Amino acid sequence: KEEASLREIHEALQQTYCRTIGSEFTHIVDSEQRNWFMQRLESV
Repeated sequence: KEEASLREIHEALQQTYCRTIGSEFTHIVDSEQRNWFMQRLESV
C-alpha cells in the first residue's frame, strides 16, 4: 500500500514492534548463565 493514514501507520508499527517475544535458553547447561537470561528476560 503506497498511502496510509497516520493511524494505519501507527497500528502497523505497533503490531511489528510492540508485541511479545519468545526466547529459547533452556539448552544452556550452566545454571548460573541460564538463570541470568531468565531474570533479564522476565524484567523486560
